[in-house]
Amino acid sequence: MKIGIGLIKADAAIEISAGRSDEFAKQTQVLSDVIKALPLEQPQNDDLIAEIIKHAIIAETDAFKYGLSMGVELGKSLAGAKGGQ
Repeated sequence: MKIGIGLIKADAAIEISAGRSDEFAKQTQVLSDVIKALPLEQPQNDDLIAEIIKHAIIAETDAFKYGLSMGVELGKSLAGAKGGQ
């Protein structure tokens, strides 16, 4: 997977979903139960699940990139505060 934030571009094999919390797992089960109760045909159900998964992946990726960019900026500002050391 390619990630790029500002000046940083890297090939990454990073499992960003590894940090999912117990709360995330519980909410996933709640969502699953709601979806099961919907009057959907199997193809509609499959499409809905695929779109939810895409949405979650995009959200995780965006959050990871944002956190990483904040860390980089913090590192730059700390390095500047120490005279570039």
